[in-house]
Amino acid sequence: MTDFAALRDDVAAPLISANGQSGLLREASKGTYNPVTGAYDGAGAPTDTAFKFVDLPVSRNNLRSLFREELINEIDKILLMSAAELAAASKTLTVDAIIVIDGVEYRIRGFSPVAPSGVVVIYKVGVTKA
Repeated sequence: MTDFAALRDDVAAPLISANGQSGLLREASKGTYNPVTGAYDGAGAPTDTAFKFVDLPVSRNNLRSLFREELINEIDKILLMSAAELAAASKTLTVDAIIVIDGVEYRIRGFSPVAPSGVVVIYKVGVTKA
């Protein structure tokens, strides 16, 4: 039986880290929580988390197997991201989050976890220029 957690931690994560490109996962801050009002006061500065990724060639046939039909024409890049790296940074992917690559902002349009036996090893992430 394959140990997919070991595949994630000992194979996929080191390969992406050693051979991938650098990017930033940018998250908007909600501001400061005010317990009196129960709301957030103002928006704070966004926070950037560095990560590594592999940029895959985009083919419409490849996209059809990963994303909903209405997203196919919107996706400019497909990125492979390490689930271990995201977990280590306590980050999760969300649709519409911003990824910065070489100073260019991309918006996550969709993502697909590769999760054999329920263990997420990598994410295939579809992005479009923001």
